[in-house]
Amino acid sequence: MIMEKRLSVTLVICIILVGVSGYLFAKTSTLEKEIAKKNIAIEEAKKEINLPIGSQDAIDIAKVDQEFITFASKYFRDPNLRVELASLQLDERFGYVWKVEFIERACGCAGIENLTSMEFYIDPETGEILKKEKNIGVSEEFLARKNCEKGCH
Repeated sequence: MIMEKRLSVTLVICIILVGVSGYLFAKTSTLEKEIAKKNIAIEEAKKEINLPIGSQDAIDIAKVDQEFITFASKYFRDPNLRVELASLQLDERFGYVWKVEFIERACGCAGIENLTSMEFYIDPETGEILKKEKNIGVSEEFLARKNCEKGCH
């Protein structure tokens, strides 16, 4: 009798678990389909964006800026330790801008305060340099925090 009750309880629990897992599987499948649709919509929207100034154009504009040339000759030493980035961002003051960053380590070792950077904010429609920022001998944490604060808040 006790065995039959245990078997019945076990059977009920199994049925409940199968039902719950089936429900979760159906929900997951629906979410995956929705995500796939959104990804397709994003890719289609990207195709429609046609900016006169592309990311490489923005980097090239920054590289010929006289202030950058002076800064680079004074503070940048090794192109192998330098990173050049361009990302399209929404700036609260200017709207969409290319944020162009040149970041170089003082040496190949990770250190507390060894990054030098210069950032440009460039209008993707006209190529005009809207803003410049310089950081000399700062930590990775400082740059990461600064970028997160601007991006998130």
